[in-house]
Amino acid sequence: MFFTHWTAALTRRGRLAVLLVAACVVATAGAANDAPVTVDVLAGDPGRIVLQYQFDDPAFTTVKIDDAPYTTVQLGREAALLAAGAPDLVQVNRSVIIPDDAEMTVKVVSAQFYEVALRLAPSKGNLLRTVNPADVPYAFGPEYAVDAFYPGPLAALGEPYILRDYRGVVVHAYPLQYNPVRETLRVYTSLTLEVVAVGPGQTNVLVRDNPARQVTPTFDQLYARQFLNYGDLKAYPPMNEEGELLIIVHDAWNANIQPLAAHKAFAGIPTTVVNVSSIGNNATSIRNYIQNRYNQGNLAFVLLVGDSAQVATPSASGGAADPTYAKLAGNDYYPDIIVGRFSAETAAQVDTQVERTVAYETLAATQQPWFKRATGIASNQGPGDNNEYDNQHLNVIRTKLLAYGYTLVDQIYDPTATVSAVASALNAGRGLVNYTGHGSRTSWSSSGFSSSNITALTNAGMLPVIFSVACVNGEFAGYTCFAETWLRSTSGGQPIGAAAVYMSSINQSWNPPMAAQDEFADLLIAEAYDTFGGLCYAASGRMIEKYGADGADMFNTWHIFGDPSLRVVGTIAPPAGIRVTPGGDFRPVGDTGGPFSPGSTVYTIENRGETPLDFVVTRDVPWLSLTTTGGTLAPGATVDVTATINHLAAFLGTGEHLGTLTFTNLTDGIGDTARKAVLQVGVPSVQYAWYLDTNPGWNTQGLWAWGRPTGGGGQYSENDPTAGRTGLNVYGYNLSGDYENSLPERHLTSTAIDCSEMVNTSLRFWRWLGVEQPTYDRASVRVSRDGLTWTTIWQNQSQIADTSWQYQEFDISAVADGQPAVYLRWTMGTTDSSWQFCGWNIDDIEVWGLVPSGPLFLPGDLNCDGAIDTADIDPFVQALVDPAGYAAAYPACDAALADTNGDDQVDTADIDAFVALIVGG
Repeated sequence: MFFTHWTAALTRRGRLAVLLVAACVVATAGAANDAPVTVDVLAGDPGRIVLQYQFDDPAFTTVKIDDAPYTTVQLGREAALLAAGAPDLVQVNRSVIIPDDAEMTVKVVSAQFYEVALRLAPSKGNLLRTVNPADVPYAFGPEYAVDAFYPGPLAALGEPYILRDYRGVVVHAYPLQYNPVRETLRVYTSLTLEVVAVGPGQTNVLVRDNPARQVTPTFDQLYARQFLNYGDLKAYPPMNEEGELLIIVHDAWNANIQPLAAHKAFAGIPTTVVNVSSIGNNATSIRNYIQNRYNQGNLAFVLLVGDSAQVATPSASGGAADPTYAKLAGNDYYPDIIVGRFSAETAAQVDTQVERTVAYETLAATQQPWFKRATGIASNQGPGDNNEYDNQHLNVIRTKLLAYGYTLVDQIYDPTATVSAVASALNAGRGLVNYTGHGSRTSWSSSGFSSSNITALTNAGMLPVIFSVACVNGEFAGYTCFAETWLRSTSGGQPIGAAAVYMSSINQSWNPPMAAQDEFADLLIAEAYDTFGGLCYAASGRMIEKYGADGADMFNTWHIFGDPSLRVVGTIAPPAGIRVTPGGDFRPVGDTGGPFSPGSTVYTIENRGETPLDFVVTRDVPWLSLTTTGGTLAPGATVDVTATINHLAAFLGTGEHLGTLTFTNLTDGIGDTARKAVLQVGVPSVQYAWYLDTNPGWNTQGLWAWGRPTGGGGQYSENDPTAGRTGLNVYGYNLSGDYENSLPERHLTSTAIDCSEMVNTSLRFWRWLGVEQPTYDRASVRVSRDGLTWTTIWQNQSQIADTSWQYQEFDISAVADGQPAVYLRWTMGTTDSSWQFCGWNIDDIEVWGLVPSGPLFLPGDLNCDGAIDTADIDPFVQALVDPAGYAAAYPACDAALADTNGDDQVDTADIDAFVALIVGG
């Protein structure tokens, strides 16, 4: 590593002096330069990524602190650190794809900088929109007494995360460093970083169940925007189909949602409707069901139909949290599908949301003149992200929209914003509304536009989509909120209000949501996504990348009210090509030798076009047979293809065996797709068990103990049990009562568990738990492959007050499979200074898994000696010409082993394939 200190760069120093003088004259922030940072990928391989950064001059603004001038600094639209009391600096955060199973580190290869003498203001931290930042006084933290450059390192890596098909990491660069004692700002102009693998992965390891998985268009676009090195990799070809939509509906409204399901299927989105009663109307059951559907198919969208009472919502980050249903791969901040909700309490409220969605797409709203007219509504408070006040922030977006081709973008800003101005704009037809300001459950504070004003609109047939940066506009659990009114309202039987909205169930902060709104506008203008859900979640993904946990809290509670697959760029295409249904994969299970259930599955191929087309169906494993492998389909015609587990599966050893069914349109390629075949031979069983009749001697901290609970505690919840689920004893936190206030994390940690011969590993146990909601108190379950780095597999998402023993099961295969030393950990804490609950009680702990073996015998091994060689020639010939004689000579074998070309026949057509096996071809 080398550094170049530009002590002689007088010209650049002169430019900085001019900037500082200008800042003294104009102390109000303006629009930031959008691109003062460029990042080039010099090497894009996931195992070694080299990034070269170039930084333009930062922008400076003068503020007064106790009547003394101080400086704030900004680098385009890069994120502020938001560390309250510390120097107010920025970070440059970008994501890269890394290996599925590797620990990464970042190294500084080279850097250049110069220094500027100034007094830098401290950060006010991550403020909520319940306050005006201008009213919050500056406070100097302990960092100002340290003679060192802050934040210190030039680069760091975030925790690895999984974004559906890829494992990524955020690279944090810190090109501005400040020494508060010496009042010196170090400004880096260039930086080269190397992100390199240094060992096996410890956190959020990605286990692929199908290396050939295809990518939906929405997520292909998302990866291209999210990862700097995606273009160099693109491991999977994008699909021509959008991905599946799962609709979970309150039972009484199943019939009401069917027109939407039919419309989506017609538009090329495979759609399944499931009654919530068949799942269980609680957040855990719904989450598990979505997880299973995600694991088994190509799920891209989920639509919940009903209010929180009809279809349960999780709780996270202090509020209702539908978006957490989207976190299905890894224990991280990022979504893997897109979730929306038709919040409804009556059938009529479902009907209007179905009607407005179908009409929006079928009548091509995006092609109407009103669609390219927008409205901006904002307060004049701040500053927030990019040091912009709310109205300045929306003016930046307005300029971009007008340059893109919007014909009108209203500026309805405080102090002159009014209800009538908003209503007049919407009644004249607007395609997009951006709001940035204070809010309530039923209104926008800037303008005062409220739920009652929505119901008085006359904008039928001209419904906008709305992106709202405001507090609690979407607090629907227990209330009829502003967002719900936008989607439920009608006039004369016609839908009015909005087509879809993005609104939060909690008090939002200033900076992170503004960053997401900027990204939403940039993505819309770039036509990077077709769907409203894709735009919202990609915008939030950038927010999380910039602001980490602060951004994640905003995402968890920022809800799509409406159809997440609503097309807001372009129009839905007329039917064409092939469509293959159902969308799910083939997942038979059985013991070694069979039988397997289900033994077969049927896929239907439909020609959706207006001319005949040719198709072919292939499989890449010999243990699958197909009834149809190709042909010609007339317009509108269908053909069924049955995939069957054949006799060769009997020769497979325990474990998961992966295959792919590929459906190819030979005529024009439209609709090409694939389905996975995942054959599980053998069933996971108990490999380790601790029923706690005796003390296993695990490591305990704090009040963790093995023994009999006394039934005590329960100051604010239920008591502890008086015995274990089976037997008398448990592992519990404070067997005599509640956990303590102001508790740091206290752990129960198992001894090392050997999982080196196991796959499909899971942890199962029974719990009796009392814990306050996670804003205040936390309980968690973790797993580690080395006892040092821990992966959280569960943490309470709401208040829990168990009154009986509850069964728990967690997939820990991503961390535990094949590992010689796996550790389990239950954690109590942290807790706040009030409200004590009974805490953890656990019993009957089991680790389940499947111990795989290789194939019993492979095709071509006709003498069943475990090798394919010249010794198999004579038995191969005998199997062809004298099957009965072969069976008598080799009773432990099967003549089907001579089917070396996998066509389910033993005949002379197998000779060439057999010879190739012998000679290694």
